[in-house]
Amino acid sequence: MQVKLWIRYIALFFLIISAVSAQDVSTKLFRVKYLSAENVYINGGREEGLMVGDQLLIIRDGKSVAKLEIVYLADHSASCKIIEKKLEIKPKDRVKVLKTVKRPDKKLTEEEQNRAREFVARRTAQKKTRWAKVSGRISFQVYGWQDNNISNMDFKQPGARLDLKLRKLWRSDFNFYLKMRSKYNNRSRSFSRNAPANEWLHRVYKLSLTYESENRPFNFRVGRIITNQISGIGYIDGAQVEQKISRNLKVGAFAGTQPEWRRSEFSTDIKKFGGFISYLFGDFTGTRYEATLAAAGEYELGDISREFVYLRNSLYFGGKISVFQSMQLDVNRDWRKEATGKSIQLTNFYLSANYRPLNWLSLSLGYDARQSYRTAQTRSIPDSLFDDAMRQGILGSIYFRLPMNFRLSTNFTMRSRDGDVSNTYSYGGSIINTNLLNQRILLSLRFIGYQNHFSEGYNPSVSIGKAIWGGHRINLSYGNYTYTFSDGARQTSNQWASVEADISIIQSLYSTLEYEYNWGGDLVGHRAFAEIGYRF
Repeated sequence: MQVKLWIRYIALFFLIISAVSAQDVSTKLFRVKYLSAENVYINGGREEGLMVGDQLLIIRDGKSVAKLEIVYLADHSASCKIIEKKLEIKPKDRVKVLKTVKRPDKKLTEEEQNRAREFVARRTAQKKTRWAKVSGRISFQVYGWQDNNISNMDFKQPGARLDLKLRKLWRSDFNFYLKMRSKYNNRSRSFSRNAPANEWLHRVYKLSLTYESENRPFNFRVGRIITNQISGIGYIDGAQVEQKISRNLKVGAFAGTQPEWRRSEFSTDIKKFGGFISYLFGDFTGTRYEATLAAAGEYELGDISREFVYLRNSLYFGGKISVFQSMQLDVNRDWRKEATGKSIQLTNFYLSANYRPLNWLSLSLGYDARQSYRTAQTRSIPDSLFDDAMRQGILGSIYFRLPMNFRLSTNFTMRSRDGDVSNTYSYGGSIINTNLLNQRILLSLRFIGYQNHFSEGYNPSVSIGKAIWGGHRINLSYGNYTYTFSDGARQTSNQWASVEADISIIQSLYSTLEYEYNWGGDLVGHRAFAEIGYRF
């Protein structure tokens, strides 16, 4: 009896709240959360009484800034398109309702009230019995390459993959993740010990139990994990713990072993451990700053493999400017000091900045000074073969959002390497239309080129796709890859054409089919891929 009484109270409470929200929505004030390239997001949604089609007015200092219309609703947020803009929209601008669409009549009949009570009762029962929020997908695939050259390098690869997420286990903050893939490689012949004619490969990318709560000071991960806080550590079989010291500050530590790199098998040869401290201030509606300082060590069978300090900083200024920096400083001891001749060595440094002066224009510029570093596994490689400055240079890009659903982008990189007599250049660009002629046609034109001391080449391609009835999609592509050696002795051109179809079978059951034909100087043959999967 007590349960039924509480259900009635809960149903009555929600009905009252819904009626009050609908009546007061025109007097409520909201705020701009952030801006994307096309939409404005506010901090009010369905639970605050808003509806799709409502028109909103942005005001600042008593002045009208812009008019919006809601195009998508969540419980406590809304995505809006801009109808009219007089001034530049900024995060935290005030928003009020200008015009509402017609609301349904909130005066419920006795039958509707009974249905509402039954609905609340069912939802209450479901929440009591549901032990986890389950999501992910499972699929089966077949890939094949038929080589029509005299090299006869035919290849077949059936396989399967699983991505499983169990969130909020037993209505708590525990989560379980599993991501794995199995495939069978069937080659026309054996090429090496690591590439036999036939082999099974089973890889587990993630297998972990986590406790993740924003409201609790202590969080952890255990199992096969990847440490997001420290770049360069990679996968470990072990544990990571985090302790929140204050609202903005937390510390953490991790320890474990490195899986065998090729078959993803458990191994105890390489051990890793370290700790970190991170600081976070602000949010994406205004200014946000995040920093991580860490120290990590890697040891193989008791010998030093690598020890380093890691520093990462990111800044975000109200949707206009963002800056990211990462750095790794190796501490060399024993054989590492003998090999490099240095006690301290800057092995990796990366800096990038993005500036969006206008809603339709975005500029990016970066400096990449990442280098190869020696570990116990690369210790025996001769200096003549070990590249100690593999990736170093500048990179940049420009992005334009044009009328009629067109997007234009261009990018370039310039890299240098010790011992090279000239730099390496790469460049590219693309023109994309996501809804050509308002017919849900995707058109993509791309161009990539490069030039270095040994060769130069370019790769233009075109792709056109169409969404068709029933959630299906078909895509046609053509490309050409041409390169020339610097001595001019030989120019080679390869071409390919492909067709791809995404098929929605029944609800969450889907299929992907691809076929590609290659012809030219290096490659002549057929590629095919088929996948059938289920999203849950």
